[in-house]
Amino acid sequence: MESFWRHSIACGLTARLIATYRHEPNVERFLIAGMVHDVGRLVIYKKIGDLSRSVLVQSRALVKPMFWIEKEILGFDHAQIGRMLLQSWNLPQSLEEAVAFHHHPRLANFYPMEAAVVHVADIVVNAFQCGTSGEHAVPPLESNAWDLIELPETILPSLLNQLRGQLDEVVYSIFGGTGC
Repeated sequence: MESFWRHSIACGLTARLIATYRHEPNVERFLIAGMVHDVGRLVIYKKIGDLSRSVLVQSRALVKPMFWIEKEILGFDHAQIGRMLLQSWNLPQSLEEAVAFHHHPRLANFYPMEAAVVHVADIVVNAFQCGTSGEHAVPPLESNAWDLIELPETILPSLLNQLRGQLDEVVYSIFGGTGC
């Protein structure tokens, strides 16, 4: 669970940093969206533990992203479960779409920016192995998501430096250790 929350916190912080670079209003909504993007996985782990283990094993054996294997084995993925959970909590549609489409931001109807930012944040965090929600590899980047957020690749070193500082501070206050 600690690794799951490290990943979730890192994704939220990264999403907020990206939104800040973009000069988005209310960047805290991106923090929240990033932090809850994989909440559906917790439901899957809790409710169908045996099947979730099969997803993990097969994902690693086939070197495929877990959300693909979730669809194959379960018939749905964690993003769909997360969306239903956020709907049941009556959270804003912007959060719902960011969670529902964080692997496929091009499918977001009303909030593609939020979905694209969380998508890119999730990929950055997975690439730098900041905790994990079970994923063993870096999910594929949808190029249209990078195009949509309109940030130059040159910001990545600065973004990562800021992320390390913020993540160390937050993780220390919660877990007593360092970030990634």
